[in-house]
Amino acid sequence: MSSSLLCPPLPAFRLLAVLIACAFVAACDSNENASENEDNNGECRPLVASDCPASICGLLSDGCGGILDCGGCAEGLSCGGGGEPNICGEGACLPMTCAALGVSCGTVSDGCGGQLNCGECNVCNPCEPGRCGSWDDGCGGTADCGACAAPDSCQSDGYCACTPLTCADLGNPNGEAYDGCGQFIQCAGSGESTERVRILAGNLSSTGTMTLSNGSTEELSETWDPGPGKRILRGLKPQVALLQEFKTLFYEKDRTGYWRNSDAALRDFVRENFGDRFYAYREDRTGRNMGKPNGIVSYFPIKEAGEFPSALENIQDRQHVWARIDIPGDRDLWVVSVHLATGSNASDFGTTQTAMRRDEMDGLIADLKTLNIPSGDFLVIGGDFNIETRGESCMNALDSSGLVYVDSESDCPIDQDGNGDTNANRNEPYDGVLANTRLKNHQTKVAIDGASNLSKRGLVFDSRDFYPLSAVSPVQRSDSDADSMQHMAVIKDFAVPR
Repeated sequence: MSSSLLCPPLPAFRLLAVLIACAFVAACDSNENASENEDNNGECRPLVASDCPASICGLLSDGCGGILDCGGCAEGLSCGGGGEPNICGEGACLPMTCAALGVSCGTVSDGCGGQLNCGECNVCNPCEPGRCGSWDDGCGGTADCGACAAPDSCQSDGYCACTPLTCADLGNPNGEAYDGCGQFIQCAGSGESTERVRILAGNLSSTGTMTLSNGSTEELSETWDPGPGKRILRGLKPQVALLQEFKTLFYEKDRTGYWRNSDAALRDFVRENFGDRFYAYREDRTGRNMGKPNGIVSYFPIKEAGEFPSALENIQDRQHVWARIDIPGDRDLWVVSVHLATGSNASDFGTTQTAMRRDEMDGLIADLKTLNIPSGDFLVIGGDFNIETRGESCMNALDSSGLVYVDSESDCPIDQDGNGDTNANRNEPYDGVLANTRLKNHQTKVAIDGASNLSKRGLVFDSRDFYPLSAVSPVQRSDSDADSMQHMAVIKDFAVPR
């Protein structure tokens, strides 16, 4: 092959590809079958300064993704000369483009004394949408891409995904069933035509000393972090939980050095004690102190959620949190997590505890009516009522509202020995799960494999008296007697038509 045929006079051509080909004349002459930018092993051979053809100046691509600087021109000639790419001759310098240089990000010289901004480089951030867990950031460090949002879990490839359950996985039920991934499926099996829904109310915070990863210790007061309340949740396995004093701080203190009640800490708590598929909503404490927020955790999708402020002006936390939950069947489940005032608040008003709780309840009743809950839907109001008797005026007002059925002494949840009181001393009925008549008609006996003497009325769970404890692993005998554990968990089971 003749060199003169391959490379016409330089001023006559414009294309960079031809220019690069010209630089490889020698290679072409020696091996006509080789690609113009490959060596004999098939690998790209970048151009070097000695490959720059005569009269070419400035910057151009090296043919392998890099940049080749062909330098300036002889005295009396300028780099520009009307050519493209720049040639030595008469005329202004023509700046190169990012595309011509093969550069996709960063700042580089334009070959004419200026700078090209080719965009931001993001090579050190592998946390694109859907990524999870901890991974090499590509720059010698580790990027924490966090946890997945419900109902997804972090897969082995480092991305969030959810594997739907099939009718067979669910025991071949008859009717609408939840696939565990936010969707409902129709099954036509011979199994149950009802969905068992366990609803728990629990103010199960406690006090304890926690050891951080750096070896230092912290005394945590009235949070869920010490562990007893978390073990009770894992042992009782509710589908819906109405939680009070819902502070989850240890996660952040151990990892960031700050006491905060963030969404990341909430997600960590839910994954640890319920599972990846569970959704959660907690009272918004943004810009305020951590307080004692209310919250709701649900296996079924939360369609909407919000909160109503306490009717008491000095109660800045413990807002009444509500959620609308999509359960199998043609009715939604509405739930409200409450935490009514105690004696320490009464002194601020110069009034009585019972009067304060009545004011709070009156406000909640009025607020709930603004939700316009469809008449066919289910409703549960539950949590820490802090009542001394079931006949307190706040409970009478709730009963008269017709929103839910208020349990009496004869039909309230009880422990295996028949005690229905829920405070630490087991002599006052602080806590409850109260359902409207439509849902109460579907209440069924509490079912815990291996445990006997359970009631259709519901269960007051006290680890000190529950038997056998192995039926609710990993609960420990002392959990309900933990420091500052002032309440027992209350659960009710419902068999909801599909």
